[in-house]
Amino acid sequence: MRVYGLDLKEGDPVVLSACDTQLGPLGRGDDFVGLSLAFLSVGAPAIVATLWPVDDKATGFLMTGLYSNLSDRLSTATSVAAAQKTTRARYPHPYYWPGFILTGDPG
Repeated sequence: MRVYGLDLKEGDPVVLSACDTQLGPLGRGDDFVGLSLAFLSVGAPAIVATLWPVDDKATGFLMTGLYSNLSDRLSTATSVAAAQKTTRARYPHPYYWPGFILTGDPG
């Protein structure tokens, strides 16, 4: 898929729930260049991505909560935080829930 051909200015947040989706090579301006930057450059309002390899079961649980929260019209930031909190209750070790971060518009 070619990200740079998309127009996501009127879209929903982009969720990249696979392993290490926030990471990429360090650019000239000390920023990471990767999928998040690509989606932001085509107008995605926000990106939810991962900082490290993530567990399948915990990620599935977190994603179910995230999409439920978004469908209830909670803000993206609130949706991510609530999904992380619920996931933390079930999977308390920090490997499972804080690797998901929000970049872009929190609203």
